[in-house]
Amino acid sequence: MTSPVPPPAPRVNPKLVGHTQARAAFLQAWRTGRMAHAWILAGPPGIGKASLAFAMSRFVLEGGTRDALGTMREQDPVFRLVSAGSHPDLLTIERPMDAKGEHQKAEIPVDSVRQLGDFLSKATSRAGGWRVVIVDGAQSLNRHGQNALLKNLEEPPGRSLILLTTTHPQSLLPTIRSRCRVLPLLPLTPAEMNEVLRGQTDDLSPSDLSLMTALAQGAPGRLLALLEAGGPPLYHELMACLAAPDQANRRLALAERCSGREGQEVFSVLMEWLAAWLGRLVMARVRQQPMLCLADEEAAAVQTLAAQSTQTLLAVAESLRARAHEALGINLDRKAVFLGALGLVAS
Repeated sequence: MTSPVPPPAPRVNPKLVGHTQARAAFLQAWRTGRMAHAWILAGPPGIGKASLAFAMSRFVLEGGTRDALGTMREQDPVFRLVSAGSHPDLLTIERPMDAKGEHQKAEIPVDSVRQLGDFLSKATSRAGGWRVVIVDGAQSLNRHGQNALLKNLEEPPGRSLILLTTTHPQSLLPTIRSRCRVLPLLPLTPAEMNEVLRGQTDDLSPSDLSLMTALAQGAPGRLLALLEAGGPPLYHELMACLAAPDQANRRLALAERCSGREGQEVFSVLMEWLAAWLGRLVMARVRQQPMLCLADEEAAAVQTLAAQSTQTLLAVAESLRARAHEALGINLDRKAVFLGALGLVAS
């Protein structure tokens, strides 16, 4: 399987797919003159929060004369300025890159947020225009950054719009959430997923495409990340290891893929899949229904864990997420942590 080509960055993405309800809510607020000055776009990673935020910003900066969001042509002056990061009435705040320029840092520095006051106090580039701020990944704001943001939310100037994207709205201060309109982004439908990923998944069989779509939970960016980490073969191998706990060499070989610099994403995906799979199994038991299996190997894995109590499996699923977070946070031996996780499930 060839590696998927990354989609356009949200800033330069001219094609917004899905999120019909969120777009309709924003347009209704705009047309009725009941625009909230700040919005929280909430949803899981890869679902399109930043793409929607930039589409909203282009719509507002253009003057809101269009019938829909996400229809602006690439030749449009507003689109070109936003894409180049040079529109004078748009400020984007996000996590900065590390010294090597390879990865984003863990937090948005408070100094970045302190730009807000000066930016919002300036005159717009055209009479009667709007100023727009996008805080991409607002969950990465520490307490100082959130307090700095809060000051600008308390008394915002007129014709200003602040868009916060976040995977965890609960991580924001209650006083921030109370001053924003929360716009949850729903998973894309299978048809919308196919439209976003057209040409990206042509080498997947229908069954594997269905598997990846289900695991990505309607988030196209997440699906591409899963394919990059290993895709269907990785998931099938994980399920095979769960189904055959006595095959130590097979488990060891899978754990080896978690080692080294390239293994960090593999480790994250495997631990995420393992915890999510146990969660699905627990939910099926609670509902007293057969578990819906996404892959053939899952049925055998379910039988392997038949003797485990539901309470035990639930506790294991919760502990796996904590173990993964700890391993990544303090740089533990990911191979050992993953092997321990498999042992914990089977014990």
